[in-house]
Amino acid sequence: MNIELQQWEYAHKTYSDILTKEPNNLAALFYRAFVNGKMRRYDLAGSDYETFLTLAPTNIEARLGLAYTLQKRGKRLEALDQYNTIVEQHPDSAVAYASRACLEEEMVLLDAALFDWEKAIALNSSNNDYILSKANLLLKMGKKQKARECLDVLLDRGVARADIEELLKACR
Repeated sequence: MNIELQQWEYAHKTYSDILTKEPNNLAALFYRAFVNGKMRRYDLAGSDYETFLTLAPTNIEARLGLAYTLQKRGKRLEALDQYNTIVEQHPDSAVAYASRACLEEEMVLLDAALFDWEKAIALNSSNNDYILSKANLLLKMGKKQKARECLDVLLDRGVARADIEELLKACR
């Protein structure tokens, strides 16, 4: 309840109290890591996620959390290693590919990011955000015609033209 109310300090104390009594409580580790992240205590969040992953190494949410905290701490290569591990462990997860694509774009690994957006879309073709992200990337790459094709898919799905008007103009 404290997380829903965004009472971060109180939630942190509650989970720390639980972990004092049960150091391997996965729920408390995960949620304390999450709370630390919300409080921008990325080192502490990363530590909790790492502890969690020693107990449950294939948990996708914890590994995504760790990758994100590494990214926020400026450790891009380590974050990329985590995203690669996630993709290896969960090759059917669109979120895994989309998450890695975001980091690859940040690192200006545009061809790799394009591959991952395409894979994410193949795994979850109904996700309009993935298609929009791919269109944005294609524009960055100067591939206006392909970006326009993505935007046309969104228009066909009922996305309001006004919502993507700037991108449509960039395709001209």
